[in-house]
Amino acid sequence: MCMHVHQEIAAAAFKINERYKSMDHLSLVFFTVFAQASIGLFIVLGVLHLSVTPKNSVLSKGFLFVWPLFGIALLCSLTHLGQPLRAFNVLSGVTHGSPLSIEIISSIAFGSFGFIFTVLEWFKLGSDLFRKVLLFISMIVGCWLLMAISNVYTLDGVMAWANALTPIQFFSTALILGVTGTIAIINLMPKTTKGAPAIRIVTLSLFGVGLLISMAVFAAFLLHIGKEGLIPQQLHSYIAVVKVMFTLIGAALCVVYVIKPEKHNSMVKTVSMCVGVLLLITSELSGRVMFYDMYYITGM
Repeated sequence: MCMHVHQEIAAAAFKINERYKSMDHLSLVFFTVFAQASIGLFIVLGVLHLSVTPKNSVLSKGFLFVWPLFGIALLCSLTHLGQPLRAFNVLSGVTHGSPLSIEIISSIAFGSFGFIFTVLEWFKLGSDLFRKVLLFISMIVGCWLLMAISNVYTLDGVMAWANALTPIQFFSTALILGVTGTIAIINLMPKTTKGAPAIRIVTLSLFGVGLLISMAVFAAFLLHIGKEGLIPQQLHSYIAVVKVMFTLIGAALCVVYVIKPEKHNSMVKTVSMCVGVLLLITSELSGRVMFYDMYYITGM
């Protein structure tokens, strides 16, 4: 009897320890989601900025929202290193093609190019052509950073990660949260703003595509771990349900006030939009928690 009790206690302690270990990755959960959200927001705003005529001041100011998000992401990545100065040691791996080193260099490059563009655009410094070229370069570097982040996780030793779904998941997060942020920003536009209807149509189209891709990729991820015989814990079933529910409810709250913005009270519109954005962010965070937990179930 005593031996049986000790075994149960040991098993419970093991489960708690495994759950505690998975919490170590929370900083990376926030880093990847917030970094991808900021990159996605920058790229979506960039596409609209380059394609919409005349230039919209709200879109130009929207780039300012990118950098607090990206700053939070970088802080989260530094906390994962334990000692921030270790980042400089990691840089030495660039010559060896280290994915982590390339990720750090790419983050610095995106932050530098993108922030310089934002400053120039805000103060209208330099020619319009120069700012457009710099914006386009920054968008390309942002795409490269998304791929660099995903390359860190395509590990052969983790069956749930070592496939094409990993980069697709990361790109879909950038798309869905990038468009979500853009929807929140364009709701600041007066309905009389020139080009506002076209901007709303393009943004809603991108949002629809992003939503379909996000749901399809998550379904494919669940099918993949099931096919590989990777049995998640019961908690992951709840996480999956929460992710899907939050995605659908958040999307509905965001979209309804873009389609007919003039029919809704401004306070109700603002609150609903904020709730929708928070639900979609929480949805992506919950999905990423499940993604990282696969490391402890199937990893090295």
